[in-house]
Amino acid sequence: MDDDIQGVSGGQFKNVRCTLTQQSIFKLAEPVQDAQQWIWERAAIEEHIKKHTSNGAHCINPAQTNRDVHITLAELKCCARRLERAAAKQKRQQLTQPQTQLEEIL
Repeated sequence: MDDDIQGVSGGQFKNVRCTLTQQSIFKLAEPVQDAQQWIWERAAIEEHIKKHTSNGAHCINPAQTNRDVHITLAELKCCARRLERAAAKQKRQQLTQPQTQLEEIL
């Protein structure tokens, strides 16, 4: 069930903070993911795209240094459930870790 969830330290997420708001991806009100797997606060990235395009279609991805990588409103997908699952898995791992360390001492 959780095999696809690795958490931040496992490298599944490209960013741990929204590039625009600097808020933790786990605390975003409405997290969305773009086609390059960057996670954003929906309101912030939508505002950025609309501000940097004349038609709101696409603009340069603000998380990329490559000017050829664009981001569009249409590609943004909700990723709240994925983040919830990753946070829950990380919490479970933290809860079992002290027990493992105690077993090693005994």
